[in-house]
Amino acid sequence: GFDFGMDERPITITNSRLQFDNYRLTSKTDQNPLIMNGYLDMADFSQMRLDFDMKARNFELINAKHTPTSLLFGKVYADFDGRLYGRVDQLTIRGNLSVLDRTDMTYILKDSPLTVEDQLSGLVTFTDFSDTIQVEEN
Repeated sequence: GFDFGMDERPITITNSRLQFDNYRLTSKTDQNPLIMNGYLDMADFSQMRLDFDMKARNFELINAKHTPTSLLFGKVYADFDGRLYGRVDQLTIRGNLSVLDRTDMTYILKDSPLTVEDQLSGLVTFTDFSDTIQVEEN
């Protein structure tokens, strides 16, 4: 479901930093890229840090095929503007993700404890007022 292609341009390493300049990450089946700008700082391997700005338009985020055991399948397309930063063991991500209307995703709910409650039960009662007994008036 998450099969991405990497930019073929070389990544530069300067002062123990991997530097990403307009680095493109693409889906294998759709060529709209996620563009990353930023760095991975490896000066201290026990506290590696990164800081990336990311932007994508009409990006194929998920492409999962339907199989007999699939619980989730289909495609998800999104626009994304965000930032990923911090120590690699405590990352923070901030941004906006908009799922686009060309998305077609199915989730199969199996063995769910969810139930449907009829909250309107008893609210309306239909009554037949036709007289079945004849009464003589005096």
